Amino acid sequence: MFSFLSDPAGWSGSRVLFLRNQKIHKSSSAFHPVVGLNYILHQDILIVTLTDGSFHVVQNISSDPSWSGGHVNSYQISKTVRSAFVESQNFDVDLADMNKITGVCLFDDRSTVIWAQE
Repeated sequence: MFSFLSDPAGWSGSRVLFLRNQKIHKSSSAFHPVVGLNYILHQDILIVTLTDGSFHVVQNISSDPSWSGGHVNSYQISKTVRSAFVESQNFDVDLADMNKITGVCLFDDRSTVIWAQE
């Protein structure tokens, strides 16, 4: 990521944050394409979603971007989404089944996220 300008509380220059593989199924990989970039203003977080069903949360995006370790945890969100997939398939899935996400967006200003998955 790159920021041209900065106010005293912000940052400028470039930052590199490497995606981490989240072991939510056998096809999990940090190299799957991005299908969603969603910014939540009141929490100052960016949610990066990959086609493998993983969600990656960058906290403090406007002041000091880093991977979230707080209450909005990347792995926890990914596991929750995976649980929704498993339930939608009547619990007839195993770790070999990937919950492929084809699109994701914010629904409202209360951090509600909707997605389409196969």
